[in-house]
Amino acid sequence: MKLKVIILLLVLTAPVLLWAWPQPGDPAPNISIPDTAWQTHTIPAEYRGHVIQLFFWQST
Repeated sequence: MKLKVIILLLVLTAPVLLWAWPQPGDPAPNISIPDTAWQTHTIPAEYRGHVIQLFFWQST
């Protein structure tokens, strides 16, 4: 009985999760990232139409 309930829940929730997933052609969401001088940049809104290259590193 538990297995049937779990399978039923998976079958009912899978379409909702797949519908909410970004599809090809959807616009990218805006994200705000600080630079090394702590100035915030919004990507992709500020750089639409430009090629950007992001570097991520960790300092201790």
